[in-house]
Amino acid sequence: MHKIDGLIMAGGRSLRIKELGEKPIIRLNGRPLIDYVLKAMSESKLIKSIHVTVSSHTKNTTDYLKRVKKYHFQIVQTPGAGYIEDLRYAINLSGMSDVLVCPADIPFLRGKLLDLVVEEFFRVGKSSLVTVVPLEMVQSLGLEPTTIMKIDELDMVPTGVNVVKGEKLVTGATLDEGYFKVNRKEFAININSRRDLKIAEKILKKSLKNSTHKIYEPC
Repeated sequence: MHKIDGLIMAGGRSLRIKELGEKPIIRLNGRPLIDYVLKAMSESKLIKSIHVTVSSHTKNTTDYLKRVKKYHFQIVQTPGAGYIEDLRYAINLSGMSDVLVCPADIPFLRGKLLDLVVEEFFRVGKSSLVTVVPLEMVQSLGLEPTTIMKIDELDMVPTGVNVVKGEKLVTGATLDEGYFKVNRKEFAININSRRDLKIAEKILKKSLKNSTHKIYEPC
């Protein structure tokens, strides 16, 4: 199995949760959210390098990342023009090919779960793979999705964890999109509001109480 690059998007404005500060460094159980994603990518067996995008919107995040010594990654300064624009800029600047893209606000991911996404990308063979979870799962957690997609007559929610062929994205070529439907709550919990953070804290505390070895047990 080929290895690919990992890219964490951490340069957005995070307007829906701005009152708590820059989203990547909002703390969950005493740790910045981005730490959880860095750990997951570091655990992955199919991610060969890790890049993190930052921008003028996330100066505190940039300062924090410069102090992190536990994980090996490269900081990529982007214009902060928007998600797609910054994604394209980072991929072009770093010369990445196949790229697993992940937001900085999904704290329950694990390396083995990211590996499943990479494996599915190569299995499907399309230029883009979008990971989605059932709407019903998101709602069962008390979370409110920002986007709902109809896939094979099912209501699904994009997780933000995607794989893309970088050269096609950079050139503006039309992407042949595939979907990876996963029934794993680890993909469903991202932090877009104070309420989301409280739900994540509750889940994490329950997990820590039940196990001293794993932060989150799959449901």
